[in-house]
Amino acid sequence: MRKLSIMAAIRQRLHVAPEDQTRQRAIVSRMTRHRANTRPAIGVLDGIARLEQFVHSATRKGAIVSQVNDIAAAATTILKVLPVGSHICLTSAATETGIKLPVDLIEPWNPKTSVDNSLSTCFCGIAESGSLVVRSDTGNSLSLNFLSDRHFVLIPERDILDSMESVWAKVREQGGMPRDLTFVSGPSSTGDIEMRMETGAHGPRELHILMLAGDL
Repeated sequence: MRKLSIMAAIRQRLHVAPEDQTRQRAIVSRMTRHRANTRPAIGVLDGIARLEQFVHSATRKGAIVSQVNDIAAAATTILKVLPVGSHICLTSAATETGIKLPVDLIEPWNPKTSVDNSLSTCFCGIAESGSLVVRSDTGNSLSLNFLSDRHFVLIPERDILDSMESVWAKVREQGGMPRDLTFVSGPSSTGDIEMRMETGAHGPRELHILMLAGDL
């Protein structure tokens, strides 16, 4: 109700009637065109150059990027990184990739609880900024992006897009905005306390990105 009151007040100030069809058609036309905003040159790379730019940007932000040939190689890389005796939680989307990890290392996740290690997939990556885009859905619990100390993310190379504008195009192609889109750029860090950079402030201390040459 409060939202309707605010919108009514804005229309009144602009001397616009809510039934003004001309304005409605103009709004629908503008939204339908989806005209892309300006993209910097770094955001229009393709092929190998795009992948190299993603690795460079993500690494600069503190992420650890591993390029692997397939899901079996991804599992091997994860096992090399996991500390001895530690466990890992998998989102259902990560489990559905068919990745094979020792059963005794996998632990179930209880919502709203922190974990040492987690493995998920993501919606796409952005070469321009080295960011991962995580979509809220039933396959990937959004909380595991923030509540694990060490976060592993699987992403096929084909899902690494050139720029932010391409992300919104992909969102539209797949049915529009989900409940939440989270942009992850490196491990969590802050410099607010005495201007000293600290990791793990409100998310993982380590972000491991596993780039797969093939599909998931």
